Amino acid sequence: MKNTSIENLIVICNVNINQLTGDTREGFLSKVRSVRAIRCWWRQNHTSIYLTSKYELWGVKYLYDIVNYGVFNSTDYHYYRFAIGLPSNTYYWLLNTDLEVIQKQIVNWMAFQYFYQYEKREIYDDQYYAPALQEVKAYIRQFYDKILREKAGVSAEDIMKGHDLLSWTDAEFVSFYHQTCLAIYGELPPSFILNPFDWYSEADDWGLSGFDIGILEAYFTETDWDNVIIEGKSDSLYRVESRSDVWDKWLHTFTTFEESHRTIYSFYLADNLKEKITRKTNDLPEVEIDFEKIISLLADHQFERVFTELESNKSHLTLDQKEMLTMLAMRHSRLVKHQIKGIVDKLYLEENKLAYDLLRFIQVIKKR
Repeated sequence: MKNTSIENLIVICNVNINQLTGDTREGFLSKVRSVRAIRCWWRQNHTSIYLTSKYELWGVKYLYDIVNYGVFNSTDYHYYRFAIGLPSNTYYWLLNTDLEVIQKQIVNWMAFQYFYQYEKREIYDDQYYAPALQEVKAYIRQFYDKILREKAGVSAEDIMKGHDLLSWTDAEFVSFYHQTCLAIYGELPPSFILNPFDWYSEADDWGLSGFDIGILEAYFTETDWDNVIIEGKSDSLYRVESRSDVWDKWLHTFTTFEESHRTIYSFYLADNLKEKITRKTNDLPEVEIDFEKIISLLADHQFERVFTELESNKSHLTLDQKEMLTMLAMRHSRLVKHQIKGIVDKLYLEENKLAYDLLRFIQVIKKR
């Protein structure tokens, strides 16, 4: 971890950690004045798209609260978390998606695996977190059944009993999965589970290891906290697993918070992030687009043609909006993803409102 690059991670800092001791910012800074590095590890067991316990479900909310509110709620009092790092894809997914929708996206991915992989159902029955399994079965009874009856003239119960009743191609199963997503939570899933057969192809871009969503954690151990914060001992905290670059990012964000009011690290100072990302969607840019054509293309999952359609109409947007809309359309196409990798990482804070609005704009198109 010590020599691993964090260049492509968005680092979110705990700017209220001083509240644990009741210190002012200045008082807390005086206690850590000797610190030059902080322990870090890449944690792969924090949350998952394969829910086997309430802790993995809690992990989703834990990350959501950090990204959206800067709140580091943790029940693990053996570690004091100063910052986390997330791949930009994971960060913007958590930032631009409602918590309930995120949970439904995960549960429906699990539901499709349960529905499709009939030979593994006994394993899923044993491993899925029991309340999540109940949701999985409810999705299949309520949503899968309705679509199957309309699409294939069979019931979900029939399919669950005899998988060979469907002779669909993989593409047809993917199309069916997308229909269930639209029925359950009103939009397509994030790109890493857009294809339920190929979710691991984007593992690196999303920090995935197996089913787990990985995060960088920067922390003090309980001993570090007691020695440095409580007892006031001097310690640089240089350890084998420690990093000075992450410490520098936390220190900069913490010391400039009163001016920037932001929790994500950036060298540049800017306006309050929360005000920018909570603007209502009625502020979306006015554009002239053939919605009916877009709807038809999305229904057929022709994302490359969606990009072409948006490209042909983007003359109605400002220059910055053109760039962002093109980037978002390309992200949704997945066919030219390599051309735009890292663009979101390079956005300054003042552009986050634009990114947020345009992502919502794309979602509105998909819902109409």
